[in-house]
Amino acid sequence: MSSDDLIRDRFARTRAAARAIDLDILILGRRDDVRYLTGSEQLWTAGTRPFGAVATLVVGSGDLYVLSTWEEGVSELVPFENLHGISWNAATVAGRLGAVPGLAQARRIGVDGLSPGFGQLLAMLAPDAEVVAADHCLDGARRVKLPAEVAAIRHGIGVAQVAMEAARLALSGGVSENHVAGTAVAAASRHGRLQPADVPTVRATSSREFEQPKGSTDTAIHAGSLVRIDLSFLVEGYEGGLGRTVAVDLAGPTLNSERDRLDEAQCTLVARCRAGATGAEVAAGAPEHWLVRGSGMGFELPVIDARTGHEALLEAGMVLSVESAIFLESFGTLSRRDMVLVGDGEPEVLTPPL
Repeated sequence: MSSDDLIRDRFARTRAAARAIDLDILILGRRDDVRYLTGSEQLWTAGTRPFGAVATLVVGSGDLYVLSTWEEGVSELVPFENLHGISWNAATVAGRLGAVPGLAQARRIGVDGLSPGFGQLLAMLAPDAEVVAADHCLDGARRVKLPAEVAAIRHGIGVAQVAMEAARLALSGGVSENHVAGTAVAAASRHGRLQPADVPTVRATSSREFEQPKGSTDTAIHAGSLVRIDLSFLVEGYEGGLGRTVAVDLAGPTLNSERDRLDEAQCTLVARCRAGATGAEVAAGAPEHWLVRGSGMGFELPVIDARTGHEALLEAGMVLSVESAIFLESFGTLSRRDMVLVGDGEPEVLTPPL
């Protein structure tokens, strides 16, 4: 399936989801939602920014309007005249949004985020409209993956595997965490136009806490360390990744036994990720530290751990990031993260058995 075909399928799904909750207009500002609907890759910025109408869908006609200063990456579903540039002038923004056919007469407008200023603007432009939260609308559309989406995730995992092997080869006592992370990203960069889905993580472990810090530092890695490596890369906006703990100049029967215990715990957790299972069923018998979350075009629902997400229902076609961890008193934390495709039968582990 071509990229254009995939975007058209996602557009159809989004439009059907908007119709299902009786929307006249759907306004999206979240970066991942915008890319899902339009194919447009928005400029990434650090920090926060106010909500804005980056993509506006007229549900009845299917007309789509996108905030973009260039055509590259924007779907053919969006004609050139439906693109509008960035402006700091509130009157210009109001004029462009107000010119969208049907917005002034809309009965029901869905948004995936809102700021006080934008809410006031909508009240002025569409005075009779009910403004409702529609982030769940896209969550439903994105939850079950199309075959082309799974193929993109597999590609990302393949790149992460190459980066992981490069990181392992670079690991030795005395090198810095940053050096290993840079080596991994450099290896991934040779596979085309990719970008990390998250901060590449290379961290020596010592804490009992499951939530270890992300990223890497200039700290030197010592012989006898356990080093957590977690890498994710985006392919056409879809995350493919994996995580492992690697021992640096450290071996022995005790460590091997504990690694086997971790692998067994992870296999048990993965096996519970079946279509029709609830979050509570996934949690039953899980290891002490674990996390199951949806994955695709970024971080997605559900999020299931020991405290949350027990009412979630898994469906065939979901892709999940599944992570388990155990603490070893004498060594540190062992962890493992795999990506799993939920099926009607046995779940499929998409990551290789590294």
